[in-house]
Amino acid sequence: MAKVITVFGASGNQGGSVARALAQDSQFKVRAVTRNPTNENIKNLCGYGNVEVIRADANDRKSIEAALQGAYGTFVVTAADFNDRNSVKKETDQGMTIAKACKDHPTLKHIIFSTQLSPREVLGQEARQCDAKTEIDRNMRKMNLPMTAVEIPCNYERLFEDLRPDQVDVDHFRLYIPMGQVPMDFISREDVGEVVRRIFTQTEKFVHKTLAISGDKLTVKRMAEEMTSCLYGKQVFDRQMTYAEFRDLPIHGARDLANHFDFCARVDQRFNVSATKEVFPYVRTFSDWCREKQNILQRICS
Repeated sequence: MAKVITVFGASGNQGGSVARALAQDSQFKVRAVTRNPTNENIKNLCGYGNVEVIRADANDRKSIEAALQGAYGTFVVTAADFNDRNSVKKETDQGMTIAKACKDHPTLKHIIFSTQLSPREVLGQEARQCDAKTEIDRNMRKMNLPMTAVEIPCNYERLFEDLRPDQVDVDHFRLYIPMGQVPMDFISREDVGEVVRRIFTQTEKFVHKTLAISGDKLTVKRMAEEMTSCLYGKQVFDRQMTYAEFRDLPIHGARDLANHFDFCARVDQRFNVSATKEVFPYVRTFSDWCREKQNILQRICS
């Protein structure tokens, strides 16, 4: 009988990736949790025969309990709201609502939580998208939940979104990730889902453990070179932007992102490509991903 996995945030990037990976495995039945069942990502999930869509809100304990009813496992990801001055408290409260509901469901054998290290606790610099997750992670451990914490680095796909190359002229583009010469960990968004799926198939091995996953570790300069190699007549280079300059960019949550980049550059990270390959040997390197997404890269650099 297929194991029911409740996936929170199924309409988002991480949750959607996890839901799709699980939906392609007959061992599982996916319960996709969303506040908005009409979301386009949710509609696409409905094309799989083993996906059930559940409307629930992380602020509503009863709806969370209904989503968890009879589930073997759950993937939990929480989201920062950079428009809310109380973002950290709001996200922490939502995570704890889910955690407390998990505690009350004896059928639940495996919780996978998308966690982060907190720059505020280490450097005193606020990065709200990380700080709340650290607090939720800590409290889940205190509750002795059957949890695997998965720490996820920046996704390659951010290069299509808020970190997309900035055009200088018709043939030249620049990356403005403020890491200098320090290598940074990245992973493909789709590979996150596959790693999580494989962890769910090995509950006894991974429960009560933390896995910091990574597909590649490279400098921004090297990223620019890999992108250039996939483009026709275009060149991408590293802008060598400072943290102060990045904080002033018109990007949603720019200050928090700049502080996180600073944290990644100054503090040794525990992401591990080799350990990730032990779980999923086919995790994409950045070069792999660039070749796979060559047409999209060509389009955004034109």
